[in-house]
Amino acid sequence: MKKELIILMFLMVGVVVNVSSQGTIPEKEHDHFHTNEIGVSFAPVYFTRSQETFFGLHGHYVRRLGESRFGAGAGVEYIFNDQQHQTYSAVIQYSPLNRLHLVAAPGFAV
Repeated sequence: MKKELIILMFLMVGVVVNVSSQGTIPEKEHDHFHTNEIGVSFAPVYFTRSQETFFGLHGHYVRRLGESRFGAGAGVEYIFNDQQHQTYSAVIQYSPLNRLHLVAAPGFAV
């Protein structure tokens, strides 16, 4: 049973839902950055100390700050294990290129 669960979790790494909406950025900039970004992902989470793998769910919302390459928002992560780890974070994003996003998400775990 545990082996099948681990295989399922690794297969779900590729399952990512990302919903975005375009804002009113002037066409002359033509940078293709989104004004709002909502992301959800499912992935395996490995704990090095206990050497166990569990299923994790992550979600975030980032809003672009004006017409800059910076964004800010919030994120949450839930790990489905006996301790029921939950992490809440502030998300800071910088997008130096069209498809490259550098993200910092300091937060706290419950």
